Amino acid sequence: MDMTFRICKVKQDSEWAKWCKKSQFNGLEESDFIITGEEDENNYTIEDVPEGSLKLIASFKLGELGYIVPKNDVIKTNFYATYDIPKKRLTVDIIDTINRLNE
Repeated sequence: MDMTFRICKVKQDSEWAKWCKKSQFNGLEESDFIITGEEDENNYTIEDVPEGSLKLIASFKLGELGYIVPKNDVIKTNFYATYDIPKKRLTVDIIDTINRLNE
């Protein structure tokens, strides 16, 4: 199923970006991301899309794996990408959440 996502960036001065720079994930903080869900009222679940490709792991549903980043640290761009997500990786709630968060 084709799903459209807004491309996002993470603020370079955020705690999450600083953590990436100090860890094995150095460079990840400069990637493009998509928002795949909300962990809670203050945090998004995001996934990186290196070179424009979305990698789904095993049989996890979209949004079950990802990075949890404070909403205030996410910068939404004016760019969008469409990915073909297997229906078995989606639920009605996931589709509704993604559509709402990517308006």
